[in-house]
Amino acid sequence: MSCCTNRVGVLPLIVAAATGAGAYGLWSSAGESEVSAAPSQESLQDSVRSKVQEAQEAQEGVPSMEDMAQVWLELASTDTPEHKALAPMVGTFSATSSFIDPGTGEEMASTGKSVNEWVLGERFVRTHFSSPEMMGMPFEGIGHIGYDRISKEYIQSWMDNWFTGIMIETGQMEGNVLTIQGKMQGPMGEERMRHVLTIDDNDHHTLEFFMQMPDGQWMSSGSIKYTRTK
Repeated sequence: MSCCTNRVGVLPLIVAAATGAGAYGLWSSAGESEVSAAPSQESLQDSVRSKVQEAQEAQEGVPSMEDMAQVWLELASTDTPEHKALAPMVGTFSATSSFIDPGTGEEMASTGKSVNEWVLGERFVRTHFSSPEMMGMPFEGIGHIGYDRISKEYIQSWMDNWFTGIMIETGQMEGNVLTIQGKMQGPMGEERMRHVLTIDDNDHHTLEFFMQMPDGQWMSSGSIKYTRTK
C-alpha cells in the first residue's frame, strides 16, 4: 500500500516544490512578502526534471505493485499442513456439552449442533453452533478459525448471542491438539479464556474450556464433544 501511495504522490510534490514560495516569493524578517520575478519556462522545466530525478532515486529498492501482489498471492496459499489440519472439522456434527455452574459446582449438560464449512477459498473454517438450551438459555454462536501465515499462528474469532463483543484468540497446534487463548470483557471485567481443541479423528473432536482465576491458575469450566452426522 505504501509503495502505491508513494508513487502516486510523487508528481504533486514535484510540482509544489518547483513552483512554491521559493520560486515566486519569500517572507522577509519583517513579515512582509517580497515577490520576485517569475522563473522562466526553461528554468521551471529544469527544476521539475531535477525533482523527478530525485524522486526516482528515492524510489530505488521499493518493490513494484506486481512484486507485492506476487508476495501476497504466495502468502495467501492454503496448501499448507496447518490449513489441512483443520479439514476434519468441516461437516455437520452433533454436540454434547457439559459445563460447571460456578455458583453451585453442579454439572449442566445440554445438546446442540455445529455446522462447519470452508470459506474464502478454504482459508478459514466457519462454525455455526446452536443449542436450544445451554446452561438454561438458548445459545447460538458463529466463529471463524484459520492459520495466519504471516504471524505463523492459528487465529479464531467468535461471537454469540450471549454478549455483544467479538473474542479473538490465537495459538498453536501440537500434533492433533490446538491450544488457543484470548481475552474478553465480561460483566466482572476482563476475562482470560483458553480453549483446547483435540481432533481425535475425522469424525470426532472435543473442545475444552478453561478460565483464568485471579491467582493466575487455569480452571476447567466445561467441554463439548462433537460427533459427525454428515
